[in-house]
Amino acid sequence: MKRKAIAIAVVGALGAPALAYAQASTVQIYGQVRLEYSYIDEGAGLLKYDRMRNPGSSYIGFRGTERLGRGLDAWFQLESNFPGDGAGQSNPGTWGDRNTAVGLKGAFGNLFVGLWDTAYKRSNADTGFRVFDTTGVTGVGSILYNESTGNANNGTLGGGNATAFYRRQQNSVNYHSPKWGGFQVMFSFSSNEERQGLASGAGASSPRLWSLGATYING
Repeated sequence: MKRKAIAIAVVGALGAPALAYAQASTVQIYGQVRLEYSYIDEGAGLLKYDRMRNPGSSYIGFRGTERLGRGLDAWFQLESNFPGDGAGQSNPGTWGDRNTAVGLKGAFGNLFVGLWDTAYKRSNADTGFRVFDTTGVTGVGSILYNESTGNANNGTLGGGNATAFYRRQQNSVNYHSPKWGGFQVMFSFSSNEERQGLASGAGASSPRLWSLGATYING
């Protein structure tokens, strides 16, 4: 009984300042763990097996806002994939490989730079046009959105996802307007840092991405 009482007292002492800090902080920690369990039967004489897999939807993120006054806020978000099934721990992915950016928002809208969903992708996601996720067992990305592996991420000119517009684009500048009666406009473009080959002539490439989207959501 004495040991239990001490343990509770220690937890209470540590928990009180943590709670006070959380109330004063503008930083949030969020995310999800998603796993799929599948049974595969390839037919007579072929393999039958089951597996547990992470469909590319497990992630953790950190975001926060700093009020600058006069209705202007500075904000940041850092979001990263991780293997929810424990596989690939030796190479779990790049830190900040999901929507990650810094920006300013106010009455004018939201202006930000970093790695983010294109306006085309965002407009589809916000309106609920996609019935299923782009990844996983029910993923439709490779069918509808010109994606060879589901959710295009940082594809370069020579990659399989180079021409996908339904993507998360690095080195991008993005603007999301305020909502006017449920209507919103989004715009994004990228730098040409993904250029490959020579500066000019045969083999030269200097790709940029421009994307425009609009949504109307009411009710």
